[in-house]
Amino acid sequence: MDTNARAVLEPAGTWRRTWMALTAAFIDETSAAALPRAWPVCLDEVRHALQERNVGTAMAAWRHGYAAALASGDWRGIVALGDAALRIGDVAGMHTLFFADARDMYLQAFVHARRARDLEGVLRIAQAFGELGEREVVDWCVRIARELAGPRRAAR
Repeated sequence: MDTNARAVLEPAGTWRRTWMALTAAFIDETSAAALPRAWPVCLDEVRHALQERNVGTAMAAWRHGYAAALASGDWRGIVALGDAALRIGDVAGMHTLFFADARDMYLQAFVHARRARDLEGVLRIAQAFGELGEREVVDWCVRIARELAGPRRAAR
């Protein structure tokens, strides 16, 4: 793996990478069907809890939503829950902690979008990384987006 890719893929901490991997490992197709709530429902619960400034409830709904979004394999859900992580961090006064969660989620969403060859997804994720100030990752996403667009669309 080249140095740029390693820098892009390195999460904020090893324990975070382990936690995210374990969470993903426990979610398979059979458990996805058993999830009680879909990620959009959980996202609504996060929004409502944050309006009430109830960080504990927001975090619980966010965890369920994260699991549901991973199970769905939909990059949109993973990005939406990454965005929600940033909002929870702001309300909870724990921006740094939730910044790392959001970054990890955006990376996971990128994997799903790239695997699906979803140009819109890769560009949306580039935007999310731009909002985090992650210029190198944005450049990397744009490079992948150009590859997905092909020579005709990239020339425009």
